[in-house]
Amino acid sequence: MPTDLFLPGIRFRNMKHPNAICFLILFLPIRKDVLLRHNLRFQATYMPAEDYKLWVDVVKVAEIVNLEKPLLNYRESTTQISKQKSHLRISNANLVRTEMLNQLGIVPTPEQLNLHASILDDYWHPNEVYFGRVFDWFDFILKNNRKTNFFVPAALGQALGKILFRHWLEHTSLNFNPGKLFRESEYYKYYQPPAKALLKLAPYYRSISFHSRKKVLL
Repeated sequence: MPTDLFLPGIRFRNMKHPNAICFLILFLPIRKDVLLRHNLRFQATYMPAEDYKLWVDVVKVAEIVNLEKPLLNYRESTTQISKQKSHLRISNANLVRTEMLNQLGIVPTPEQLNLHASILDDYWHPNEVYFGRVFDWFDFILKNNRKTNFFVPAALGQALGKILFRHWLEHTSLNFNPGKLFRESEYYKYYQPPAKALLKLAPYYRSISFHSRKKVLL
């Protein structure tokens, strides 16, 4: 990577999105005939979230998939459009999210939409009440998806399970056990973490007593 690109206010990050139900919309190859056949294109009224809107529309008519392997680095700067127009981007992104929830037969309240946005935007609150709300919200999404069959149930359950497990990894220092919530939920049925991922919990379990470890569900 060119060293002259490392300027104040600019950083690079590996583009493997932590939220499995999201797509890296800056790099999504697609067959042109899919766009033409379904008359799909960028819509200016959704700017600067017009790309997000486009790919949500694509999901409705085509099968898409995430690759586990990162293929690019993303250049971030304080002067990019998504930063300068962040309030408008969030507002229009929430319009798109509402449309997607509507596909599941969900008409979210402002409170539900704020929760949904905080989950997808990675603004999690490190407390038991918030985690409980997330589990309840995911349960509601799964329940409605069973009625509409918009997403493949197992795929949606796995995607939501991966999100929950990742935040278990990131919040092991809390005074409650996110892992217990995860293991006792149906998401563990959909997504059973690989051994490599569970090894990341090792430092946490070495730091607690043997008696406490027996209470933790792994």
